[in-house]
Amino acid sequence: MNHQVASMDRKIFDMRLDVEAVSTYILCCALKDAGTPVCVKHLKEKWNGEIAALEKGLVQLEKRNVISKAMENQHDPKQEYILLKSSVWQ
Repeated sequence: MNHQVASMDRKIFDMRLDVEAVSTYILCCALKDAGTPVCVKHLKEKWNGEIAALEKGLVQLEKRNVISKAMENQHDPKQEYILLKSSVWQ
């Protein structure tokens, strides 16, 4: 079953997530839409806040099933994430 999505879903604004998580999601969508891998390295290059806030956003998005790790090494700068369809968000 394919749960991947290519662009931003406005449902993210109704989920009562922290600002960091919403901002992280928007950045993930922008990378995906540009054809750039959604990975820690590219997210950090574009993120203009504290890295801890980005990491917090990633954790929240993963817990709510908005994103999923493509591989299992979060500390790897090439750690890639997959954006999931809003129908599987929690």
